[in-house]
Amino acid sequence: MWHVHSFRSSLFKPVWLLFIPSLLIRSWIFFCIYPYISFQQILLSASLLIVLTVATWYAASRLAYTAHLSAHGAERFTVMSTLAMLTPPITIALQETLPWKQVTYWTATFSKTMVTMPASLNRLSYATHICVLIISVFSFLFALAIFIWRSKRTHPLFSQIKVLTALPLLYSGCTVCLILIATLLHYPISFLLLLLWLAFPFLIASLFTIPYIVTHYNKQGTLRLPHSLNSLKLHIVVICVMLLFFCSQLYGYILFATHSHSIH
Repeated sequence: MWHVHSFRSSLFKPVWLLFIPSLLIRSWIFFCIYPYISFQQILLSASLLIVLTVATWYAASRLAYTAHLSAHGAERFTVMSTLAMLTPPITIALQETLPWKQVTYWTATFSKTMVTMPASLNRLSYATHICVLIISVFSFLFALAIFIWRSKRTHPLFSQIKVLTALPLLYSGCTVCLILIATLLHYPISFLLLLLWLAFPFLIASLFTIPYIVTHYNKQGTLRLPHSLNSLKLHIVVICVMLLFFCSQLYGYILFATHSHSIH
């Protein structure tokens, strides 16, 4: 099993190269908004990003260990959770970076700026937002369906997914209740939306980890895949969805960074 103590040895694995694009694009966002906020705010935002990243890595590794994932499955779950936390939607990233009083202004102005962009860029931007929304909602509904599904013969695969997603589902459910209460009381919910997003990296990562879990049980002979779907095809499909999700997120960051001069 892939324990938390393997963190030091994993530093020398090429998997860390996956974090370079996310770290570069978040640094670019800091550089673009630096003229409009103080250096202390930049340090505070960078510290918050580091804390969230380390906490996500640790929490994901503990969930993977508790779920008794294989070494490759645990690594995939931990890396994807951390990567999703590093690259949230651009509106969430702005809430993590800007002072609360400036978040509404920047997001509203960016939305207006998008309208003046070329039609092709505008359509592509909406398409990427829809892709991210669909994948996020599907991961939540998939985890919820696995969690509430009851059967006399439950395969260990479903038990592992439940372990990975139970706490994030409970957390997101509590946050949704707070959002509903705040909406009824006409309180702002932007901060609560940021808190809600903290659960989604784990839900999305659990969806991306399924091929490794299925492959593990397929090799043991306890799970048989349909003839039209083998382990390789399943990995390819999930990798394509992963690329679509993260490329859509990065496109939103690039679009914001390249038009930040016309936003303020």
